[in-house]
Amino acid sequence: MTAEVAVMNTSAVALAADSAMSVGNTGKTYPTNKLFALSKHHPIGIMVYNNANFMNVPWETIVKMYRQQLGMSPKSKVQDYAEDFLGYVRNAAICTDEQRQSNLLRISQDLFQRIARDVRARLSDHSSGGAPDVPDLIHAVATEHMNALTSAGEAPSMQDIDAAALISAHENQVTEKIARCFPDHMDASLLQLLLEAVETAITSRRLSRGFSGLVLAGFGDDEIFPSLVEVMTDGAVGDVVKADKRITYDLARSGTHTAIVPFAQSEMVDRFMKGVDEELLSYLTNYIEALLIRRISDLFEGEEAGVVLDENQLSAIRAVVQNELADFRRATDSFCRKRFVNPILNIVRYLPKEELASMAEALVNLTSLKQRVSMEEETVGGPIDVAVISKGDGFIWIKRKHYFDPALNRDYFERRSPRRTPQEATSEVQAVQA
Repeated sequence: MTAEVAVMNTSAVALAADSAMSVGNTGKTYPTNKLFALSKHHPIGIMVYNNANFMNVPWETIVKMYRQQLGMSPKSKVQDYAEDFLGYVRNAAICTDEQRQSNLLRISQDLFQRIARDVRARLSDHSSGGAPDVPDLIHAVATEHMNALTSAGEAPSMQDIDAAALISAHENQVTEKIARCFPDHMDASLLQLLLEAVETAITSRRLSRGFSGLVLAGFGDDEIFPSLVEVMTDGAVGDVVKADKRITYDLARSGTHTAIVPFAQSEMVDRFMKGVDEELLSYLTNYIEALLIRRISDLFEGEEAGVVLDENQLSAIRAVVQNELADFRRATDSFCRKRFVNPILNIVRYLPKEELASMAEALVNLTSLKQRVSMEEETVGGPIDVAVISKGDGFIWIKRKHYFDPALNRDYFERRSPRRTPQEATSEVQAVQA
């Protein structure tokens, strides 16, 4: 996983990302790059989280290829950069027919594995006796997943795709994936249901576990204040890239002056901002709900011996308690915003560029420290890359790791700027080392 943060005020946006890359389920992590300048000439940066590859091609490679294609051409808004970048990814040679088919099968397998995992969990819950009929349970769980995919809505980029035709063209390969996940319970009814579920998964906004998150931030040519766009993509499916814009921050148009936006593993940043852990709030809410329902039921039943509330009466009690708890959560959220969130944002509004960078780095460090001093797997860590982007100065590295020693690679800097003299290249090496 990853911890990334963007801290914005009207003068600049600071981006910070850790370096840890998890390798499958091995528990191993290696350092990698997740923060890049999207252009060498314009104030725009990009961060990547979750899957570091697109169609098995590293995002780092794609970003650097896109820089060359973009050249000196500016875009009016950060959102325009996002759309142009996705267009480049879709049209580049990396999206071959074989890769599109492989990605379709990956999405299909991810869905089947999720269904199979939930089936095993429910069977485990009934291990003491009274286990349900397995084929019926698979049907029920698959239907729940399909309904969740439908409820999530359709990804905007997938509105014109014919999912049924796409699945029909690869039905044999998809059926093989189904048979591997449910080898002992395959029948025509289940097969048809799972094929329909894959059709829904292809177009749904709910992505597979192998999605990539892209965060583009900086200034478009027509933007005075910074803006940020988060795009989540599940790779190329058919002739389109399945992508969905999830978050957009535009300080100029929103009327706000600051924003602190965490990505991927965000629980520690949320805890810092809100002054309370969201998991603790959820636990307290559920505990209070169960406690109130139990106590209210005891009061009613205690008024007259032998009286037991029926299901309709219990449902009415639950509805009242849930309404009150909804008010409790709204009041809690309002208190947290007034007491904790707003004071921090009010200070961030006036922070200079170097303090924005320090804050972004510190917030990423919070997640890294939490994992380092606990029994959790350390999926966040390593050197933290930090950059600040402003309208006048462009993309500026504050902290940046190199996999090589700059002093031993002066020719690297000369290749980047062939017109520079050796003295200028040496000066750049010294600046990087500093």
